Amino acid sequence: MKNIFSIGLTALCLLAIPSATFAQLGNFDYFATPKTLQVTPAEVLSESAGTTLVSSNVFNASRFDGIVVMDIASVYNSGQLPASFPFTNAWTLLQSSNGSNAWTQVTNAFFAVSTSVISSNLWGTTNSQVLYYTNTFQVPGVLTAPVVGVNGFSGQYVVPAWPTNYASAGATNSANWTIGFDVGGFVQSQVGAAGNLGNFYSLQWTTGGSNAVYSVSAVLRGRTRGGVY
Repeated sequence: MKNIFSIGLTALCLLAIPSATFAQLGNFDYFATPKTLQVTPAEVLSESAGTTLVSSNVFNASRFDGIVVMDIASVYNSGQLPASFPFTNAWTLLQSSNGSNAWTQVTNAFFAVSTSVISSNLWGTTNSQVLYYTNTFQVPGVLTAPVVGVNGFSGQYVVPAWPTNYASAGATNSANWTIGFDVGGFVQSQVGAAGNLGNFYSLQWTTGGSNAVYSVSAVLRGRTRGGVY
């Protein structure tokens, strides 16, 4: 009888919870994980006769807050050796207050440093039974490993990169970049630099060279206000 009473009381309590609460529970965001926005879907840029090909992708970042991260990839697949042909593929990140005109280049962009970290795994009982693995991280600065005898402590820390006054890069061969930039005034408040303007951004690709072919893609990651999409 006591168990039946407990079950009935639990059911009444659940019925008393507003439906909005269930909506929030259903949208539980696992510790406010960053959201991922597709900026440039995986696509192939190809051009001929030495003309310049420009492809732009516009997105609205108004729901993102603080510093966001963009992963950008350009894969060379023209078939000829890049050294023999003047192929280039470059990108520029622009910003606008209305998304239709008055585009200016993003400033205060942080460029990550591609850094290799080697780890080992002893899988057997002898010293020769060791496997080494190399992980390549996109580090927002210089990864530093202090020495106990010199620094008094061990481990690792990152000497942070300083923001640049541009957001553009390019390459002839395949390449990838990771950049961070401010959409919510954090950089302006922390280092006294001018923040980026506007909620609208455009990643513009420019491909040059006769019969150049590149595969490109880009995604944006960051936290949003209230965890909304």
